[in-house]
Amino acid sequence: MARARFLYKNLVDSSTITAVSESTTLPASNVAHNLRSRVYRTGTTAATERLVFNMGSAQAVTCVVLLDHTLTSGDSGIKLMGNSSDSWGTPAFTQSLTWNSGPIVAFFSSQSYQYWAVEFTKSAASETRDIGRIFIGTYYELTQNMGREGLQIQQVDLSKVGRAVGGQTYSDVRSIYDKISLSIDMMPHAQHEQLRAIVSNVGKHTPFFVSIDHDTEPQDWLYYVKIGSIKTHQIKANSSTWYWSGGMTLDEQL
Repeated sequence: MARARFLYKNLVDSSTITAVSESTTLPASNVAHNLRSRVYRTGTTAATERLVFNMGSAQAVTCVVLLDHTLTSGDSGIKLMGNSSDSWGTPAFTQSLTWNSGPIVAFFSSQSYQYWAVEFTKSAASETRDIGRIFIGTYYELTQNMGREGLQIQQVDLSKVGRAVGGQTYSDVRSIYDKISLSIDMMPHAQHEQLRAIVSNVGKHTPFFVSIDHDTEPQDWLYYVKIGSIKTHQIKANSSTWYWSGGMTLDEQL
């Protein structure tokens, strides 16, 4: 099992975003909105669509996520590009992205550019495509991963169930989300400090991505979450360096 990765500094959120086409009511800026259901929708005049992100200065990037998209297997040329200028004929960096009906995600070696772009070609210009949330940035990978019993995933059903006078049950059907519990034992001091820095950055208020296992479950175990609770960090050993136990629970955002 690969070590968990935290994608918590999203450069998209502070960038200037432009698009080849966009719906008046669902503009390109929606990919920077914390609510994943507030999607960006393309127009119907061009086959090749491109979202450009001006980061203001060169910024390091090691991963990209397209969440809640409606791209189809008939679409082509899905990619992330990086360049020193807003010019995309021969960009300095190109990362091809593999279509998936769920999240589209890719990790790669660090690249640093001011301009980044997500591009794809629809199967027909007259059709529209949606994208809910885009992440472009770097990640932190745990050096000490969760142990055998350190990962728990619980499905939480928000449905309300009652019972009628006659004994029959009835339900107000609502959404189901995952609650992820991460417990880490004997983590080095540097990891303890980095997890504290992540908590200080996002608190319980800002959603971010976590990839539980990017090798074997890159889509199914990629979650858009908020911190639900923070477990107490406790010193477990103190020799030449400190080792800690601790962790957190994460609530999937729908």
